[in-house]
Formats: sequence, C-alpha cells, structure tokens
Amino acid sequence: MSELFWDAAARGITWDVEPRTVYGEGRWFPDGRLNTCFNALDRHVLDGRGEQAALIYDSPVTGVKRTYTYAGLRDEVAKAAGMLRDLGVGKGDTVVIYMPMVPETVIAMLACARLGAVHSVVFGGFAAAELAVRVDHARPKVVLSASCGIEVSRVVPYKPLLDAALAQASHRPDAVVVLQRPELTAELGEGWHDWAGFDSEPAGCVSVAATDPLYILYTSGTTGAPKGVVRDNGGHAVALHWSMSHVYGAAPGEVFWAASDVGWVVGHSYIVYGPLLAGCTSVLYEGKPVGTPDPGAFWRVVAEHDVRTLFTAPTAIRAIRKEDPTGSYLRKHDLRHLFLAGERLDPDTYHWACDLLGVPVIDHWWQTETGWPIAANCVGIETLPIKPGSPTKPVPGYDVRILDPEGQECPPGVEGAVVIKLPLPPGCLPTLYRDDERFHAAYLSRFPGYYLTGDGGYFDEDGYLFVMGRTDDVINVAGHRLSTGAMEEVVATHPDVAECAVIGVADSLKGQLPVGFVVLKAGAERAADEIEAELVALVRERIGPVAAFKRAVVVGPAAQDPLGQDPARHDARHRRGRGVPHPFHHRGPRRARGDRGSDREVIPLPRPRGRGQDRFMYLIAFIGACVLVAMVPGVSTAVILRQTVRAGRGSGLAAMLGNEAGILLWALAAAFGLSALVLASELAYDIMRVVGALVLLYMGVQSLRRKDHAEIEVKPVDGVRRSFLAGFGTCLANPKAAVFAMSFLPQFVPQGQNVPLTLVTLAVVWVLVDTVWYAGVIWAVAKARAVLGRPAVRRRLEQISGVVLIALGVRLVVESR
Repeated sequence: MSELFWDAAARGITWDVEPRTVYGEGRWFPDGRLNTCFNALDRHVLDGRGEQAALIYDSPVTGVKRTYTYAGLRDEVAKAAGMLRDLGVGKGDTVVIYMPMVPETVIAMLACARLGAVHSVVFGGFAAAELAVRVDHARPKVVLSASCGIEVSRVVPYKPLLDAALAQASHRPDAVVVLQRPELTAELGEGWHDWAGFDSEPAGCVSVAATDPLYILYTSGTTGAPKGVVRDNGGHAVALHWSMSHVYGAAPGEVFWAASDVGWVVGHSYIVYGPLLAGCTSVLYEGKPVGTPDPGAFWRVVAEHDVRTLFTAPTAIRAIRKEDPTGSYLRKHDLRHLFLAGERLDPDTYHWACDLLGVPVIDHWWQTETGWPIAANCVGIETLPIKPGSPTKPVPGYDVRILDPEGQECPPGVEGAVVIKLPLPPGCLPTLYRDDERFHAAYLSRFPGYYLTGDGGYFDEDGYLFVMGRTDDVINVAGHRLSTGAMEEVVATHPDVAECAVIGVADSLKGQLPVGFVVLKAGAERAADEIEAELVALVRERIGPVAAFKRAVVVGPAAQDPLGQDPARHDARHRRGRGVPHPFHHRGPRRARGDRGSDREVIPLPRPRGRGQDRFMYLIAFIGACVLVAMVPGVSTAVILRQTVRAGRGSGLAAMLGNEAGILLWALAAAFGLSALVLASELAYDIMRVVGALVLLYMGVQSLRRKDHAEIEVKPVDGVRRSFLAGFGTCLANPKAAVFAMSFLPQFVPQGQNVPLTLVTLAVVWVLVDTVWYAGVIWAVAKARAVLGRPAVRRRLEQISGVVLIALGVRLVVESR
C-alpha cells in the first residue's frame, strides 16, 4: 500500500527517467532521474506560467520590495549556475552558502540544484567557530557569502566572521564569492570575487539520480558536534510537492509565506523548494515579527501580498501578542490557515491567535531530519477537530509508535519514546553526510526497526499525538534546535571551570532558554559575576547570538557523588524539574578538559525544590478549594487557595525541611500556638489573630498583583490509590496551610482540656481530612486537566483566592478588636 501511495505521488514530478522501482535497497525511487531546479522553475515556464510571481522579496529593514516571476527567477538562477560552473563547480561538488535573507540566497540554492551540486546553507546567526566546523565537514569548492546582514538596529558585517572561520578551518575553498550590499561594502582579497563582477553564460539543468544528494543541512547533535542531514533529490521533490496540497491545502498560484530563515529546515522546505515545486508564490521576508517597525509587520505582509497560508513559529506569535495583546495592528486579510511548528504551541497562544485571526490555527510537528511534517492536521485531505497541545495525527506515510524503554508499545495515555517504524517516507534523511555509522547509532540502534525521533510523547484514546519534549540534550530556542552539549563544551574550556552543565529552562517568549551551572576549580578566587560574564561572552563568540546564552550560575565546589553525577548537573537537572535522568537517554557530566577531579572537601548541596507534576496537585487542590470555600470552615482552606497556586516548590517532608519560609512559619506557629494553649492568654490569642490577619492580607494582595502565569503541563493522576498518595504528598507539602491551621487551633480547644492530647488529635484529624480532600479533588478533576494549565484560568482563580484571603484577613482584624 505504501509503495502504491508514493508511486501515485511521484506522478506529480517531471522525471528525466521515470522510476520503475518505488522503494528498493533502502532508498526511494532508486532508478529514477530528475533535476529539482527544473521541477521548481523551468517546468512552470514551459507550462505557460512564466509570468506568474514565483518569489516576493519584502525587506522592511532596507525598505526594498521586489517580485520575481517564474521566468525571471529561472533566468537569474541560470546565470548564477553559470557563475558557479565557471568557478569549477560541477555535479556532486559542495557549496557553502553563508548569506542573509536576500533573493540571491534562494538563487544560489537553486543554482546548485541546477548543476547537480550539493549546497550547505549556514544560518547567518552562527559565529565563526560554528561556520568553521561546517566548512571542514562539507569541504566546499566555493563559499558564497554577502558583505553584511541587517538586524533591526544594526548592520552585521559578514566578512570578518568568514575570515575568522576560514582561518580556523583546515579546508580551503577554491573561491569565495561575496554579494556586495548597499549598506556595507566588504574589502575583498586574493581568491575573493564580487558577485556582480560575473557575466556568465546561463547554465542548463543537469540530470541527477533520485538518490543523489540535493543539500546538506547541519543540525545540533547530542555530542556537541553538528550532524549533516542529507536530503536526496527524488524523494525530497515528491514529498514536498505532495505536502503542499495535502498538508497545507495550498494550490498553484496562491501566495504561501513561511516566516522563517533559509538557514533552517523550514526555509529550505517551505520558503524555497516546497512552494516552487507546487507552483505557488513564496514570500521571502527580511525582518522581524516586531520592531520592523511595529507588531503589525506580519499582518501588513499578509494583507499587502494576499497571503493565503502563513507558517511560522509560536515564538513569533508570542512576540506579537506581547507587544500588541489586543490585536490593534491587525489588518483586513484573506488568510485561510495559520500553521505553527518548530516548538510546542502553548494553549494560551493558540487561543489568542484563533480569536484574533478568525481562521484555523494548525499546530504540526516535524524535524530537520524528516524535512516535512510527521504529524499534522492535513487540511488538504480532511480537517479534523483540533485539540490544543496536539499536532493532531501522523501524516500519511509515517507509521508513528510510542515505545517504552523495553521497546514495547505503550497504551493510549502512557508516555514513551516517539519513534517511526521503518522505512521512513520519501524526503526524510537517508543518512548523515560522511557518517553512516553515526546515523545508525543516533537514530536506528536504540529500537531496531524504528527511527528514534529523540522526543517523548503519547497517543490519546482518539489517536491524537502529544509530543512532550526532548529526551536528549537538544533544546528548542525560538524554534531553533540547539545542543546544550555543544554549549557545555565551550563553557568547559574556561580556565576556572571544573564542572559544568547547561540546561534549557522555560521561557514565556522563546519557549526555552539555555542556562549554565558551573563549579569552579580549587583556587579560583575571582568574582563569580566576572566569570559568569566571561562565560556568556565565550558562548556567544564560539556558537553565536542564536544560542541566546545569557546566564551562567556558579553553584558550588567540585565533587562527584557515588553515581558519577557532578553537583552542577545534579542541581541543573532538579532546577529544570527532572529528578532523575530520562529513561531513554543518559549523558554523564561534562568535566573541564584536563581536569580529573578534586580532593576538596565535599559540601553537599541542599535538595533543590522540584516542580513539574507537583504543580498539577497544587492546581487541582486550588480548584477544589475555590469551589467549596464557602462550605469548608477554617482559615486553612483559604490559605490552601493561595498556597496551591504559589507553591509547586517541593513535595512531602523534604519541602518542609528545604523551604526556608516554611521553617520560619513553622517556628511562628509553634511559638504562638503553644504559648496560647499553655498560658491560655487572651493577649496571645489576639496577637496570633493579628499576625495571621496581616499575613492573609499580604498574601491576598500578592495574589491580586501577580501577573506572571506561565502555562503548566497538566497530567492526570489515575486511580484511587495514586490519588490518595498524591493527596497525602500535597497535604504534607503545604507547610503554610499547616501553620495557619495550628495557629488557630487554640480557638477550638476549651480551657482546662488536656492540651497536648487535643493538639495531637486535631493535627491528625487535619492531616487525614486534608489528605482525603486533596485525593478526592485530584481524582475527580483529572479529566478537566486540559483547561487547568491555561494561564488565563489560573489568573482568574488566583484573583478569586486573593479576594477571599483579604476578606478573611479583614474578618480576623475585626474580630481581634
């Protein structure tokens, strides 16, 4: 069935030699021949659509707008291919392209494809060291670059970066060609050429095998070294052409805008190749979602160029929402769909975009390795009901499974490793460039017969896929996949660093941001702030601004525990909310080069405050307390309202012992409570009430003022037994609630009673009642978890709790009088 399906899809491509074999020897269309550039440009001209717009260049940072027809773009590409041919580039040679978002970048990519050469585009945000690594690995015959890139408020010279990269690289290209931009002219030395200085004869299309490589795109690897993802010509053309109409619902002649960068896989697939293969008009945008000049930049482009399908990352929409929450910059538009990918789409952003645009917002999921969507709501086939947080269902051609650590399939609702049963569909990577062994080790060895995506997730009972996050060290910063291992290697080179760990932490705008934790070597006496600033600068220099590495923290002295975990990584993992390594991946600590340990005294780190699943318990208990606040007497319930939203800082007895505020409150409770019980003093009662009232008022005001409500991953707690255990843990993890319960116990203890016995009895009763209460609420509300993680819901509920707390505080003040 799969081969029949892809045989039919292959008929949408023009072949020099039509394939007789759909799949054989692990490759798609192995006996077919074609040229990708011909299918993207020439055939549309031959079909009479040469005057249709192929590419719209819109650059708010330069004020330039330019439209290329299919015939005009073909001619420019043919001339650029002639330039490369004159420089000695032929079929199978590699060309590195280090250029900004200008039409010549697209022209260079298509020119390589026209000659049968292999291009490797390097994102302009990468620093010289990262560029040097790619030059050495790809071994280009020619490097194409530009004099500069342009950011919102500055010009970024490219030649100094390229000079530094070529000085660090061992490979030497035969020639370097530079596009001189009006904003900056670069001084060219020997072996460097001005793009405008060539007047070459146009080059024709060279026929290549379907299995020949079209391009190499480097992506972050878990060892720090980038992986060169190879894309072949035949399967790539078939898959992208099919996806444009079936996944995105785009028709020939329509305007399709992927608001990304050509240095990333989205730019390759859906700025350059996908829209042109399908006969659409593609938009090339050199600007930002905000600041060029305002939050209405995207909506201007959509309206001005009649965009029908917009594809971007959730970070872009969050940035627009942050600057223009009411959508005042929105223009009248004919947008049909908004597709989002590259990182997890949080429900709050999803609802905001839906409400603002009035069109379906489609979350979908794929990877650099696959080159096109793995899971999506295929609007060109049938639009399915949308579930926020899910990219819907696997796209035809992908057999997605969820496996446990033993390789067994997980039932619905149970999280495991997201894998794809082999063979991968056309368009996916057949291997890594010059590294077949690493390809098998990284993707195929963990679960034989399956491709390991590196993500964890689960299917629900309706077959919808939920992707929960990476199981390796790759983090997602504004849709860019970056290796924390690569950053650790840079941090470990600092002369004062003994151990280090870099993790991804949640960020409301970019999804994740890297944070470094370092342990200094014995004898390092420099100020921590100075070292941290140097580490930030070091990562920016070696990897580039794209890493967004802006914070490093010194955490303590060097020491290895018996499990081989260093304090930096132990502390980093707990701060991230992972108490144990993921079952599908383990990576040891990153030790500074040349450093083999320390004989310094071991000073144990305090147990960090965990997050994650505890937040669900607190949130559920908070909802239940709100519902029954009028029915449950006592100040402890009101305090639970506050604590369950503000907490998430520990679990069980460890939280009580590790929470400094909790210890202080316990001490206050003991002092006031015991003095009141033993002395039966009315003054002690009054003091206790006033202190309690002040704290209640403070917490209530803080509840009303709180604005930072990040979205929470809410997971169900199944079963009565697990709910009871969760309720007991939640009860113990609320020291503040216990403090106020104990503080106000004296009002329930008649004078003359056995005070210690009564105190113990009431404390036990309080624990039992609270445990049953939490367990019941957790179990009952589990199915409503999709709504509970939304910041808007939590904001409203905390406002309610603030009002209740203030009311109770006022009531105590009045009674104390």
